[in-house]
Amino acid sequence: MAKSTSTPLAPSLDDSSCSVVFAEARTETVRMADINEFLICKLCKGYLRNPYTVKECLHTFCYGCIRGYYLYDGESCSCPTCRVRLGAKPWTHIMPDPAMKELTEKLLPDYSAKEEEEERIFYSKLGIKRKRVDAPATPRRSRSKTSGSRGPSPGNMTPFEIYPQRGPGVPLFLQLDKLHAPCINTQALFKIIHLRKYLAKKLKGVNPEEIEILCKGVVVGPEYSLEFIRRTRWKEDSKMILEYRRQIVAS
Repeated sequence: MAKSTSTPLAPSLDDSSCSVVFAEARTETVRMADINEFLICKLCKGYLRNPYTVKECLHTFCYGCIRGYYLYDGESCSCPTCRVRLGAKPWTHIMPDPAMKELTEKLLPDYSAKEEEEERIFYSKLGIKRKRVDAPATPRRSRSKTSGSRGPSPGNMTPFEIYPQRGPGVPLFLQLDKLHAPCINTQALFKIIHLRKYLAKKLKGVNPEEIEILCKGVVVGPEYSLEFIRRTRWKEDSKMILEYRRQIVAS
């Protein structure tokens, strides 16, 4: 009697698993009209060109526009949009925004090419040698002053360490596991909301909204950037130390 053989069946996908696969693979379409306002400089009303962002409030402008705003109006010491005070030297509170620059170039390739051609023709008609770089000069500082500076880190990066909060006042059910690599170096404009997503991915078993970040024992909002927290809460020349714990989310 011949021995019967059977071919193993391929694993089947039920309706629930199929829906998960399709949900993860779908492409979300965003209308340009819905995001257009975020790509426009509030000073010139045109699309952002060489975008610079105010560190305190994260409002973005063309570098040429914001530079002229502070250069030709000596009494302007605040953000043109939200009027947050920036002190006597507001130009020291703006920094390049490479993420926004890359975004505008990807979303508006035709606009960038057209603007480039119009600028070339304009300079050619006037017989003026075209400037290739439109960026602020970096002021020279002595080594002693630089070491004590609280400005942006070199390359607009912010190194910091983050650990789970521990202590007699922290209940066990709020404590989370420790990261394998607690030392992080990322962009200064990196927001806390994205840091929570990063922690949730590394820790597993916890959702981003269940995590809260603390600096010197005080919870910081998800809308704040690392640079903002370093300047307003940490206020030290040493590497910033952050903590995290589970927060109770009302169901």
